[in-house]
Order: sequence, then structure tokens, then C-alpha cells
Amino acid sequence: MTKLRQWTTFALAPLWRWKWLFLLCLAATLSYNLFAISDETSYNPDQVANLSRLQPCPVARYASYGWPLHFERRMYSNVFSTSRRAIWTDVIWFSTWRGCVNVAVAIAISLLVTSIVAYRFASWRRWQFGIRDLGVLTIAIALLFAIGRHWESAYQVDRRYLESLQPHGIQVGRDYTESFWFRRPWRDAGLISSDAASPATLYFQLPSKHRPGSVDPDMNQLLLDAAAQRRQIRHPIRWMSFQDVPLNDAGLAALGQIAPSSDRLHLTPSDDLTDQATATIVRAWPTLIDLKFGSPALTRQTLDTLQELPQLELLAIADCSGDVTPEDLQLLEELPHLRRLGLSESLLERMSPAQLRRWSDRGVELYRAWYFHSYWYDIAYP
Repeated sequence: MTKLRQWTTFALAPLWRWKWLFLLCLAATLSYNLFAISDETSYNPDQVANLSRLQPCPVARYASYGWPLHFERRMYSNVFSTSRRAIWTDVIWFSTWRGCVNVAVAIAISLLVTSIVAYRFASWRRWQFGIRDLGVLTIAIALLFAIGRHWESAYQVDRRYLESLQPHGIQVGRDYTESFWFRRPWRDAGLISSDAASPATLYFQLPSKHRPGSVDPDMNQLLLDAAAQRRQIRHPIRWMSFQDVPLNDAGLAALGQIAPSSDRLHLTPSDDLTDQATATIVRAWPTLIDLKFGSPALTRQTLDTLQELPQLELLAIADCSGDVTPEDLQLLEELPHLRRLGLSESLLERMSPAQLRRWSDRGVELYRAWYFHSYWYDIAYP
């Protein structure tokens, strides 16, 4: 115990001498970790059912709070909410453990800063700030600005490139999930834009649907041309949807070269997709959590290949070869995080009650995956 007390005193003595610095850092980090707005979304009354009756305001706002984890979500209006920072009001979701993590991070950062300062000035009886300290501080600040500049410039380059593809039907938008936690301090400091701090969505819409008389492009050839020019989208993409156009194996491989970062991929079921397309998906997007596709050419090999997506939670296969049997689906049991599995109606009808119960016991919800008129439908089964 004496040894432990000596080591504790040795470790905490410098912190005690700099306790006011620690308290100041703790107040600053706690304020940011608890009151920082992660993301804010506005909805018009026409977009939210019964909003005009429940709260007569022009706009309803949804806001998430906390850093690095958002621990609270509020829904408020410009009329009734007194402040965007009043996190104790209009709460619709709250997580205690996430709030505790944020507090722990604030304490850790404060301890780290205080320890560095205490170590730097441990041998001095009074405050001294030399040229070397000024140089280190300047380099640190310049590095922070350089990181922000790199993220923003990469986003702007990708934005201009994707805007050039809009006449061909490719659209880009901001995902409605929270911003990257590691980019949010730069965003809140004004060093990068909100769009640069958030993942993007990439989706395809046929130009003829919105502009009658427009010529729809050959998307497979467009992707092949872009890949041949070594184009690559560096900004993170959270979701890609090509539901208006059937891609083939070559077009999908080109898409993997152009946009190699995505967590969600929705494709139009196509006769031109084979087991090679599944191998391309696994190789190009190994961190997928949501995948929807289908083809009558997909065989048991596709199910075997999908085992290499360990983070997959949502899977929909709207069509596959008639040779695939319900027993082959056992290959997908190797996916540890799978929660929902969509299959074709013909395959579901061939499953026995025991097989259906087996999936239910694993906590996997089975449903009929149906693609119709550019939309995916999840139909409950049975």
C-alpha cells in the first residue's frame, strides 16, 4: 500500500499543481462533448404526418447532440423551443452509456493536456514560453489547418466531378446520418463545410423520367470510361443506389474502382449479373452492411462468396438460379451480424417450417424481396 500511495502521489502531484488548468480544460471539453450539435435536419409540415396539428409551426427540427458519440436526439420547433442548446427539453431519444463515454473522453483529453503542460514545465518555478514551444505550437496549428484543407479540397474536387455527371442521371446528396465524429471539430471550427464532414449518397435517376425527350445514357459504358480515365471519388460515400439501370459485371467492376467506399449498395436486378459480380462486390466494398441485388444467373457460389462480408446486416436477393435450394442458404448463417434476409418468393415457398423456424431462432427476419418500377419492396413472409 505504501508503494501504491507513493506512485499515486508521484503521478497526481503535477496534476494537482495544475488543477486550475485541468478544470478549465474539463469545462471546455465537457461543454463541447455534451452540447455540440452532431446533425440537424429540418422537415416541412407537409413532409411529417400530422405535424401541423400537433405543433403549429412552419418547420420541425431534429437535432442530435454529443461528441464523439451522439447521445441525445431532440425534435423541436422555432416557435416553442427557447434554444437549440437546451438539451434538456424536447428529448425524443437518450442513451446513458453514450453520454458516459462522452464524459470519459472529456476527462481523458483534459488529463492529457494537463499532463503535457505539467511535464513541460515541471523543472521551472515560473511560467516560461520559449521559441521552441512557439515552433511546436505553430506546427500543430498548421497541421490541423492542413488536415481540414485536405478534406475540404478532396470533397470539392469530387463535387465538381459529380456535378458534371448530373446530365447523365448521376446525383449526389448528403446522407441523413450523423457526420464523421473525427471531422466534426474541424466543421464546428469553420475549417471545413458541413458537406465535407458528412458522408454522401450516390444514386442514379433516368434523365427521361424528369426531362421528357432526354436520351438515357449507357451507364455501363459511362462507368467504364470513367474508370479508364482513373477517376476515383475520394470523399466517403455511405450509400449508393443504381435502381433505374441494370449494371453488368464490367460496369459493376468499374463502379468499384470509381467509388471504392460505401456501406450500402442497392442495385437493379439484372440478367447480366453473374457470380463474378458478387466477387466484385466483396472485393470492392468489404465493409458493406446493406446489399440488395439479384439475377437469375446467381448460383450457390454467390452465397459462398457473401460469407466474406462479415459486417453485413441487411441482405436482399430478389432473384437467383433455380438450382439454389433452401439448404444452400445455410451458407449465409456464417454472417454474424445478419438481421434481415430478403429472398425471392419461389425460394421462400420451398422452405420448410423447420427451416423458417431455424432462421427465426437465429434472430434473422425473412421477407420477400421484390423489385418493381425502380423501387425495392420488403413484403412480410409468410
